Amino acid sequence: MKKFNWPLILIQRFTVFSLFSVILLLQGCGSSSGKTNPDPLAISTTTLPSGQVGAAYSATLTATGGTSPFNWSTTSGTLPAGLNLNASTGAITGTPTATADNLALTIQVRDSGSPQQSKTVNLSLTIRSAGPITLSLSPKGGGLTVTQSISLTATTNDPLGVTWSATAGSFRSQSAASATYVASNSAGTVTVTATSATDGTTSASAIFGVTDLAGVTTYHNNLARDGSNTHEYALTTANVATGSFGKLFSCNVDGAIYAQPLWVPGLVIGVGTHNVIFVATTHDSVYAFDADTSPCVTFWQKSLIGAGETFVNSADVHTGDIQPDIGIIGTPVIDLSSKTLYVVSKTEDTGTSCIPSSACHQRLHGLSLIDGSEKFGVPQPSTPPSQCPGMATVQVAAFWRLTP
Repeated sequence: MKKFNWPLILIQRFTVFSLFSVILLLQGCGSSSGKTNPDPLAISTTTLPSGQVGAAYSATLTATGGTSPFNWSTTSGTLPAGLNLNASTGAITGTPTATADNLALTIQVRDSGSPQQSKTVNLSLTIRSAGPITLSLSPKGGGLTVTQSISLTATTNDPLGVTWSATAGSFRSQSAASATYVASNSAGTVTVTATSATDGTTSASAIFGVTDLAGVTTYHNNLARDGSNTHEYALTTANVATGSFGKLFSCNVDGAIYAQPLWVPGLVIGVGTHNVIFVATTHDSVYAFDADTSPCVTFWQKSLIGAGETFVNSADVHTGDIQPDIGIIGTPVIDLSSKTLYVVSKTEDTGTSCIPSSACHQRLHGLSLIDGSEKFGVPQPSTPPSQCPGMATVQVAAFWRLTP
């Protein structure tokens, strides 16, 4: 009978099987190829620099992650003539021969991994025209009241437009071609500048005089009747000249103007807050005009001629000093605290030629600055013409500001 040492055989077989299992387990924990998974593919480039027709251009797209080498292509949009995208390097090079204004491009990159990864990015490209950048600003300057706003427009051949700055005050809004500037609450001179977004050495400026003048409320500006304005910051002997000083707009009225027009800043009237000019005519009308808006804006017109009356003709009172009509001649007076305009009108009963004298009327009116209504009921009779020592007259020039 043959003898087997079976426990030893079983142990040896078990050992061999265990070693084989361990080897398989170790192999299963790694990669059979020895490769690792690459990082996710991403495009690093987020913007493209602008260029100019006729000038060499170069910009290189970059990517991270993935497995190199990469392949670049445009999937939407076409590069301007003269530019090419290198599929291997991602470089956009060449000399453009055509302009482009924020041209939309979709760029794709693909890696060499398996499975292959790909990513796209949306970019814009601007190629400006050949030659130097030109830039102008409108208006070129003028006068503002404290906290008043004004709209400015920049005209430039820079496709990227302009950026805005000011030595004082702030901007309510800004864009590549326009801005709304708001003056500070301090009087003085301020410079607003538009600078080319592409070429920081190219700019245009507008200079504004910011006044804190409370208003022109009486004849020759003050009780001294000297006509001075000690709060003038806009007009100088240098800028009151052809090319920078001129008529902005005109407003129609119903008669000649002998009374000095008056001015009130920051009046809440109509829709919003405005600087307002008050004008009185020889046909006994009073007007409230927007002092800044072109074409002319009339807030209100008030006729001070009563029923059955008309303005006086110079022949009716046998004078040649004021022709042809006599209505409101003296400059009104404004009380800012009550927002009242006081003015004396002159009328006559229709068809009487001021004969008898009682047919001629001088009345004192108190008008609301807001709507022209009589604030104190019926107008009050004024000093009879025969007792008046005389009335001052003044010829009024047009209103002006620095022109664009």
